[in-house]
Amino acid sequence: MDYVAFDGSHIQGRQANAEAHQALFDGVLRGSQLDGEVKSLRFLAPDVALIHTEGVIKLRWQRKAPKGRRSIQTMVAVKREGVWFFTAFQNTRIQPPNAFARFMLRLMTPKRSAAR
Repeated sequence: MDYVAFDGSHIQGRQANAEAHQALFDGVLRGSQLDGEVKSLRFLAPDVALIHTEGVIKLRWQRKAPKGRRSIQTMVAVKREGVWFFTAFQNTRIQPPNAFARFMLRLMTPKRSAAR
């Protein structure tokens, strides 16, 4: 399994992923709760699925999860011998566009003609 975290780090292999996540659950994520939802599920083939989810982690000392920590995930699942396995997972923090991104969006947006 390949896992690309919100900071761009890339962990490869089931064992490495298990160890990295166990360290998180034993540490800063101990007692946390995940709030999320499936946004889309698309079968690319009978044994391959593309899934998009959104979620946020509420840490044990928080009353509610902060909206600024919301993330979107892209997952690829494959079916082997009748069992589904995740083979790729990317987690990206959802952030409002900064000033540069807003400027670029304005440049890329076609202008409407005043005369119709």
